[in-house]
Amino acid sequence: MFIITAVLSSVGIKVEETTLSYRTIQRARMIVRKEIAVGLKNDFKSHDKSPKMDSESAQNQTTAILRTLDEWGLSRYVKAMCFDTTAVNTGIHNGTCVEIEKALGRELIYLPCRHHIYELILKSAFEVYWPTSSGPNVPIFGRFKKKWDEIDKTNYKAGIEDSKVANVVLSKK
Repeated sequence: MFIITAVLSSVGIKVEETTLSYRTIQRARMIVRKEIAVGLKNDFKSHDKSPKMDSESAQNQTTAILRTLDEWGLSRYVKAMCFDTTAVNTGIHNGTCVEIEKALGRELIYLPCRHHIYELILKSAFEVYWPTSSGPNVPIFGRFKKKWDEIDKTNYKAGIEDSKVANVVLSKK
């Protein structure tokens, strides 16, 4: 506050007529941020929920994303991308993420969807014992999903609590 007081005085503002309370300034900033957030939400609702594309190719996705960022004046603020791990997004030569980085002229932080990352980890673990799948859908996960509602989830115990499972994984633990 000493610095702010000195700056205000140096530009001719009467400090005694100005609110210099840290808490008052913080409350005012919170109100302004809330108004901005409400405005952004309303603006978003007035637009289509997502950009329309003829197809979901990396180029079409890139164009739609960049157009939306430009319309909203956000391109210069983008520091990271959150995405699912499909090849159209993650392709190392022409994937949407790579194309967005090229267009923005800088590297971005990649934040792949944790659900999809866990799926890849589980897929790799299962592929040790079961044949691999060439597509993004792993058959055993599909069967598990279909049977999910039939599973008695009230009688659940972690595998490690089972003595047979615990003995098998003990050395890996």
